[in-house]
Amino acid sequence: MESTSSSPAPTPPTAPTPLPPRPSRGGGGGLATTLAAVALAIAIVALALNFVVPGPTGAAGTSAPQGTGVYWAAVNDSGPIVRGSGVAGAVKLPDGNSFAVLFTQNVSHCGIAATIANNVPYAQPPPSLVTVGTLAKDPDAVLVSTWGLPYAFAENYSFNVGAFCSGYSWAAVAATGAVNESSGVSSASLGATGNYTVKFSSDVASCAFLATIGTNTPGAPPSGSAAAAGIQGESNEASVTTYNGTGVPTDEPFYLTAVCHGQYDVVSVAGAQIVGTGNGSLPEGLGGFQSNFTTAVWDCAFFATLGHPESSGNAAVNAIALTGRNSDPYALWIDEDNPAGDPAGSAYQSAAFC
Repeated sequence: MESTSSSPAPTPPTAPTPLPPRPSRGGGGGLATTLAAVALAIAIVALALNFVVPGPTGAAGTSAPQGTGVYWAAVNDSGPIVRGSGVAGAVKLPDGNSFAVLFTQNVSHCGIAATIANNVPYAQPPPSLVTVGTLAKDPDAVLVSTWGLPYAFAENYSFNVGAFCSGYSWAAVAATGAVNESSGVSSASLGATGNYTVKFSSDVASCAFLATIGTNTPGAPPSGSAAAAGIQGESNEASVTTYNGTGVPTDEPFYLTAVCHGQYDVVSVAGAQIVGTGNGSLPEGLGGFQSNFTTAVWDCAFFATLGHPESSGNAAVNAIALTGRNSDPYALWIDEDNPAGDPAGSAYQSAAFC
């Protein structure tokens, strides 16, 4: 389901535009679209029931072909998809804070990223946590769970999720540091508690990194967060730090994806662009940024991760959320909190896929 726009494409700004008032926070929300086919609705409900009340294992069915691109979905807090590319539908599961997102391709061998993000411009969800997993018997589906602050209580929020099936380097790394699956990644290792080094097969010094707590085995990990950063002097390596829902470094499974082309930015805590193809950033208050791109991003999926190559380590633990700005289709609003739910500024990395 591809996104559409009825208005003419606006002219890109040549410089960041002045900031409008900071958006007020609210729960997820968004304009839900209706699943067109009854068969699709039945399939998604069956997928949800399979997750909640598993029955006996039957013969393996036929899956969609393995994905060969980037597929994404913007999902609102009640489950339906607002917009997407290569996605068939989504449903909110009975546990209240988990969602099953069904793609049109097999995404079981792809990198996965997710970010809390409101899908209506200028309607900002609070920074929160998001984790991803897979569903047994459903290689075309991704399980997404969302968690509120303070200290990671189960709560439903709108989010964006993407599957990176070709053209990007990524790894699914176990809590032990073992690489479960990857593309363009040669190894990973665990150092101190929650601190990992991921070695890529190519130069990633000018890339952004998207890190999400998650596993490519059935089920979803508990609440948590991940920060990522390039490593100074090591052009093909990145560091990842993982935390539990209360902000304590713990060994957790995660996905890491390097974004080296398209619309992306790596931004310092002062709002300065470190690397990227965007149009800079404007900070507003503690933990608030307007991130500017060179193409309109309202009809896109947005992703962000804390941490950047300017520091020797990763940023302080924070949760992050994004939304479009209704005054500027080329801009995203980024909001950051600490684990207690209070505003806390950090460097960040962001990307948009349209």
